[in-house]
Amino acid sequence: MSPKLDPDLARVVSASRSRDLVHRCPDHLAAMLSGEALVKLGRWREAGRLELGDVGALVLWTKQPASIVECVELRSALERYVGGGGLVALQLTVTGFGGTPVEPGIPRPEEVAAALARIVEAGIVEPRAVKLRYDPVGTIVFEGLPAYTNASVDRFEEVLDLFQPLGVERVTASRLDDWNYPAVAERIANVGGRLEPVGDGEAEAFMRRLAGACRERGMVYSTCVHPVDDELVGVEGCIDGRVMNGWIRERGGRPVWDALHNAVGSQRPGCQCTYSVDIGSSPGVPMCSSGGFGCLYCYAQGAGVGRDVRAKVEELLREARASRR
Repeated sequence: MSPKLDPDLARVVSASRSRDLVHRCPDHLAAMLSGEALVKLGRWREAGRLELGDVGALVLWTKQPASIVECVELRSALERYVGGGGLVALQLTVTGFGGTPVEPGIPRPEEVAAALARIVEAGIVEPRAVKLRYDPVGTIVFEGLPAYTNASVDRFEEVLDLFQPLGVERVTASRLDDWNYPAVAERIANVGGRLEPVGDGEAEAFMRRLAGACRERGMVYSTCVHPVDDELVGVEGCIDGRVMNGWIRERGGRPVWDALHNAVGSQRPGCQCTYSVDIGSSPGVPMCSSGGFGCLYCYAQGAGVGRDVRAKVEELLREARASRR
């Protein structure tokens, strides 16, 4: 049961931290937003119909946002919502692993940037409401191949330079976490890979270098919980109602309740996110790992690797090894 909201304030709805509804099932997301499909406002809530009039900010989490403009039903639903004063915020994950065995089914960063440019042009998402997630940072090794790693400032800057010209101002990152989520290393091993963990000191030093690269470009950087660095974690929450309310008031929309999630619910210690309700557990929403879309480091799954994901990973590994002969 979610906390009782101030009736004068709207809620923040998250779609979704653990499932990429935009990429995996945009038509179903559109039906949920239009009231045609049932929605669960949180994993343990009963399903009902979503009232967008009660939603001050809709936060979309995705690794491929193209369906926001390419799926007619989703685009229409979002345009109606934005036209009524609602704010669409985008948590856009671009790790640099797209198109590799680490992220089978995920496009390369250049393709994601091109899609975002179309979304911004359409007026559905403002650049300032985009959070670029270089998340997670880590290294995975497969026998006979160079390491797949994004623990590189050069690679980070390549990603920044794709999105900063589009007006993106906010960036976050976190370390690939194998101690809070031990199944991650096991899943990687199940497809013949090896996770190379990064220690606290090394990770903190690296995150500070990322923060410096952002400052040079006039961008705001924050670390998402791990590694714990008070100076970098406390800058902004991934979902930050204090920041979003400024934009919402400019648009004449209904402000959101901006209490910290950890003040009224439960997130990881140190999380600076505003309280939100996640609709990823709604009826008919598939796991984003189905259909070959899965990422090897996903925290929302166990140690198993689905057949279609395994097949895609193995195909990409064969291609990578063949190219080295």
